[in-house]
Amino acid sequence: NRYGAKLNIGTQIKEGLDSYVSAGIAGLDYQIGAEEDISYSEIYGAGINFDLANGSVLNVEYNYQSDELEDASNTKYDTDLHLVKVGLVFGF
Repeated sequence: NRYGAKLNIGTQIKEGLDSYVSAGIAGLDYQIGAEEDISYSEIYGAGINFDLANGSVLNVEYNYQSDELEDASNTKYDTDLHLVKVGLVFGF
């Protein structure tokens, strides 16, 4: 599981098109063998919002998180998480 908090700061590029950058912190629950743990690290990203004709908004966002996970024998594993998210918000 991955959860956290981030802040988006953006600007309007033109009517109906916005862009933003984001930064925050995320926790990652992980299991290596029988060992379960949680790790926290920074997340960074960027995204764009497109206003659609019917009042809805299409969102495309990229996030990056790099972490160092450790098992019970103190072996470290460098991980990089790249996420691309697509969302649709319906306006009523």
